[in-house]
Amino acid sequence: MISVKPDENKRVSNAATLRKAIRIAQGNNNCAKETPNYIDDLVQGLNFTQIGSIPDSSEVESELQEAKEKARTLMKELAEMEGCKIHLSDEVMWLEEQLEGMRSKLKSAGLYEEALCAKDKYIQRLEAENKCVQGQLVQLKQKHKRITKKLQIQLAEVKQDAAISVMEARERIQTLEKENQFAREQRFNNKHLKEGGNSDDIEHHELGVGGESRVRLVLELSSQLSQQQEKIFLLEKTLKEKEARLSGLEAQLLAQPAAGASAPGLLQPYLPAPLNNNTSTTESDQSLGKLPFPADNLTSDRSYNGKK
Repeated sequence: MISVKPDENKRVSNAATLRKAIRIAQGNNNCAKETPNYIDDLVQGLNFTQIGSIPDSSEVESELQEAKEKARTLMKELAEMEGCKIHLSDEVMWLEEQLEGMRSKLKSAGLYEEALCAKDKYIQRLEAENKCVQGQLVQLKQKHKRITKKLQIQLAEVKQDAAISVMEARERIQTLEKENQFAREQRFNNKHLKEGGNSDDIEHHELGVGGESRVRLVLELSSQLSQQQEKIFLLEKTLKEKEARLSGLEAQLLAQPAAGASAPGLLQPYLPAPLNNNTSTTESDQSLGKLPFPADNLTSDRSYNGKK
């Protein structure tokens, strides 16, 4: 009896220790912090030498089997939790990759917005340049209209001056021919009456000299008329060239895209030089001044003929 009681006390203490270890293992199941090695060490740490001396060891063996089964169950659950942990880590990595992709997309969207803003500014600048070019085109058209009107006025003045000079030259030629014919007849009659036959040769010589002077005068007047016609032709040609240049410039501006073009200085090289209204008239006056007789005589002859 005395020897049995210590064994019973030891058996009770060993069973209580085993139950406590199982409770600790079950309590740590949710946290998954215990390892199978810890449970095996806990089971192996029991004093199995005393269990052999216990009279009823079947209960201890059954409890040991239960503890091993629970340990296996814990190992399985731990393995499952490790698998879940790996799966969760994979999902975390996938979510991080998705997050990086979204961040890169946001960065690219910001770049797209910057590009759109730059394009909008470029379009606004092109619209402003196009408006400036259109304004310059309108100014150029108005200036060309004024220049065309001036050229037409100058051409009409030159034509009028040329016609007047032609009429005056013709009147002067007719007057000179009449005067020469009258003087020749009078001289011939006077000399024929005074000097007789010797004066015929002198008269014929004087008539030849007067005929040459008249021919020279007619040639000079015809050259002056041809010069006036050439000037009229040059003015008409200049007017046509300016109209062709303006039409080409308008076509070029209409065909030119809004890019580009770099606006305020484009039309300056094509602007025609301003014309002086006095150029054609002065040239015509100078050409009239080259006549072999003064222009005042023309007006005086014209007034004299009008009085007649």
